[in-house]
Amino acid sequence: DPAAGRALALKITEVCRPAEARRVLKDVADRQGDIVTIERMVGELTKLHIDISEIVNRQQRKLDTIVVSVERVETSRTLGRLSEKGAQRTGQIGRRRRTWWIILVAIALVIAIALSTTLGVLKSQGRL
Repeated sequence: DPAAGRALALKITEVCRPAEARRVLKDVADRQGDIVTIERMVGELTKLHIDISEIVNRQQRKLDTIVVSVERVETSRTLGRLSEKGAQRTGQIGRRRRTWWIILVAIALVIAIALSTTLGVLKSQGRL
């Protein structure tokens, strides 16, 4: 407080010798300068703290975005694996059905050929 400093300076000059009063005044002025320097440094530190806090918050948002992206990729990979397994099962079922149809057609052809041959033989022998 400047008024208190002036009052202290007047009191000191009245009580003490001039040289000692000057020394005390110089000490008070030096301390007041140190206090102003400390206040300025505290203000700078506060600003620095706010800046660092903003940087940390920005980095956290970026990390959150990365985490969400990784989770989406994992979900997509899981769905892809499930889809692939389903496609494999569908393919296996389709191949089995085709195999059975081929076997049935082959059996039908064999029966048709056998009947045709049997009928041909029976006609040639005059039994039909």
